[in-house]
Amino acid sequence: MTARAPGRHHEDLRRLGEPAGDRGGAGARLPGRDHHEPSILAKEEKADFREHINKIIELVQRYGYDIPLSVEVFSTSPEEMITQAEDFVRYFGHYPKLNVKIPVGWDELAVIRELRLRGISVNCTCCMSYGQAMMAAAPAPTT
Repeated sequence: MTARAPGRHHEDLRRLGEPAGDRGGAGARLPGRDHHEPSILAKEEKADFREHINKIIELVQRYGYDIPLSVEVFSTSPEEMITQAEDFVRYFGHYPKLNVKIPVGWDELAVIRELRLRGISVNCTCCMSYGQAMMAAAPAPTT
């Protein structure tokens, strides 16, 4: 068992969820209670977003959190969403609870289905209707 300073891991994780100019204020984002929106990452110091996500993964693993991590695609093109999702799995697939977050719309339902067929875990932003929710949740066909 590794000794660590009390509360230090919460501080490390909280700092990753705050904009760079707000490192000591209220509104701490604890694991499992918030997710990282692209608008939050846009306020961070400029760096490759993959480095930022890998820092999050490293901290979550270091402190033994067993939580899902959703990384949202930033394209609006269905084909590019699939490519980005595959890239996310290539870059961050070493984290066992990785989910690719897809915004739900009628065109995006095909993206969600394709990713599920490829074995990629998906997290949807929202569902507009019962039918959309059922289509997004439907199991992939097996052969």
